[in-house]
Amino acid sequence: MSEEDKLAQVCEVCHLDVEAARHLLDACQWNVEEALTLHFAGDALTSQSQASVQGPSSATSSSRPGRSESSDATPTAATERVGFLGSLGKVVAASVQAFTGIASEDFDQWFLDRFGQPVPAFCKTTFGDAVQRGLSEGKLVMAWFHEAEGPATEKFCRELLQNELVLAMLQDTFLLWAGDVCRFEPSQIARLFGLTKFPSLVLLQPLANGFGTDFLCVEWPLGTFCQPLHRCLPEQDGSAPDIDLAIATLTTTSQDFLEEVQMEQEGMLSQPHLEEQRQRRTAQLTEARQLREQQDREYEEALLQDQLAAVRRAEGGEEAEALPAVDAAAEAEAAAEAARAAEEKAAAEEAAAAAKAAAKAAAKAAEAEEEARRQRGAEILAAPEPATGAGPTARIRLQLPSGERLQRNFRADQSLEEVYEWAHCCRPQAKPKCFELCISFPARTLTERSSTLKELDLVPSAALVLRDADS
Repeated sequence: MSEEDKLAQVCEVCHLDVEAARHLLDACQWNVEEALTLHFAGDALTSQSQASVQGPSSATSSSRPGRSESSDATPTAATERVGFLGSLGKVVAASVQAFTGIASEDFDQWFLDRFGQPVPAFCKTTFGDAVQRGLSEGKLVMAWFHEAEGPATEKFCRELLQNELVLAMLQDTFLLWAGDVCRFEPSQIARLFGLTKFPSLVLLQPLANGFGTDFLCVEWPLGTFCQPLHRCLPEQDGSAPDIDLAIATLTTTSQDFLEEVQMEQEGMLSQPHLEEQRQRRTAQLTEARQLREQQDREYEEALLQDQLAAVRRAEGGEEAEALPAVDAAAEAEAAAEAARAAEEKAAAEEAAAAAKAAAKAAAKAAEAEEEARRQRGAEILAAPEPATGAGPTARIRLQLPSGERLQRNFRADQSLEEVYEWAHCCRPQAKPKCFELCISFPARTLTERSSTLKELDLVPSAALVLRDADS
């Protein structure tokens, strides 16, 4: 934090101008915490001294005649002022915590205000003093690094620090020191331990010096040494460490430490043996954690398999219930299809029979028509042709599509219809059924069947062609 930031913070909290804040920080070697403490402590002392001075003067004046009533009221006012200043000091202390974090000596009151009893026994000293005390009392140090209030902190405090087993170990084996990483010293110590997520717990072994150990040794402050044994860290930001694993780690560490102390007292365990035992215990804890993680994974997999099996059974039951309905629907559809096929077959047979009957009738009609045509042709051919000298005649030569030729003499007053009848009835086959008679030169079709041959200029002779009318 730069000097400008420190000045701004002191000015805002203490309501001082820049020069007064600068003098206050100079007196405290620019330590913001000490400057704030000095400022508010000075205000309280000044207020108390003013109250003490005002009390005797009031008493002196009250001894004068006519001032007996004020002599009874003055001590009460002074007492009320002191009580007011005490409340004001608490409010100011709370506001200072919001800016500078919780001091280690204030954690017990902070804990009590938020979580109630039981309150673990906090070391109300600096980190170095807590380590030195642990070394002198033959105890380990449990260092709790706090950052901010929230669900993770509440879970950590209620489920771990208020746990009966943990409270018992704090009496026998551990000293509890708490540090707010918003303050300078705890933040630097947390950095030395490699902590980045909070709340975190570190179990420490106080050491007389930094020699004779192959493991990490932390020196803070100068001349104070400790060795980190275990760290209980949250897996992610905003969460608490695994409480069960933390309690298990505390328990095993406490048991190992007590055994080591007992064996050291009996002279049975040297320093290399201690290190070997710590390594073995660390390996056991790691193996236990891995085993627990594997069991959790196996449980989740088994749970997933059970859920999948339940889904399959449910789907199978639905299919079994739906099977009769599906079979009935299939049978009904098959019956309807068979009925439709039978109807279509009957209709086809009926249509085929009708077509056959119609064809047979048509064949009979064609035979009858052909027979009538032949008879009429025979009658026409049997009738005598008009004589040449009896009157004007027309010699008609007809060429059939097959190349055959027909010839007959007609009277000039006979109609073209009679020529059409002769052509139809006297040809060998009635093909084409529909035809027309044409003249090749000049090309024209003879369609005026009611006209006479003379009117059509077919006298005395004409060459006609029988042509299919549909082509």
